[in-house]
Amino acid sequence: ENDDIFRGVCSGFLQNLELPSTSAESSGKRLDEGADGKRSPWPSCRIFVRPSTFRLPPSTTTPIILVGPGTGIAPMRALLQERAFQKESGEEIGEVVLYFGCKNEACDYLYADEIRAFQDQQVLSQLHLAISRPGYKGTPGGGKKVYVQHLMKEEANAKELWDLIENKGAYLYVCGGTLMGTDVHHALLSVIEQHGSRSSGDAEKYVTNLKAEHKYI
Repeated sequence: ENDDIFRGVCSGFLQNLELPSTSAESSGKRLDEGADGKRSPWPSCRIFVRPSTFRLPPSTTTPIILVGPGTGIAPMRALLQERAFQKESGEEIGEVVLYFGCKNEACDYLYADEIRAFQDQQVLSQLHLAISRPGYKGTPGGGKKVYVQHLMKEEANAKELWDLIENKGAYLYVCGGTLMGTDVHHALLSVIEQHGSRSSGDAEKYVTNLKAEHKYI
């Protein structure tokens, strides 16, 4: 709507790699061959491929908590789409809580229409939206920056998180920047300490167990 262009990190990088010049008239002959007969090397990049660990719980009724600010929403979309398919197939699905963050809702709220559709379909139970740059790109707003970890620690949200994880066996999925992941981890520890009445050491052990059971991914 506002003609902004969003370029993918990986696809944008690959697009900007400069390939050797060739000639269409000579069946693609390289034009970068020097007097010594040597050619410029082809551009290269390292690629690491590994199986995804983002899979829904075995039971469709197990609640899931998704924390995916910015481009971290990508794998969360896949989980939401699968839950939507399960619901359409007549299966009962558990609660789905999404924590999404962006700089400004008017400028870079990725997949906003799709997320609203999940709400309308009653696939997405709750959406917590964190805006870190209310006045970004000249849009109205200003004041305090809010990130997903801040919303997680709000009293009502923290109580809900603890109830979902402790009493309902919810799975927690986190995707995004490394610093964000660390902050979310600390926020989770705070929730466990406060609402689970755990010491800091016991909270760490609790989280370790969640990871071991593949419930914190």
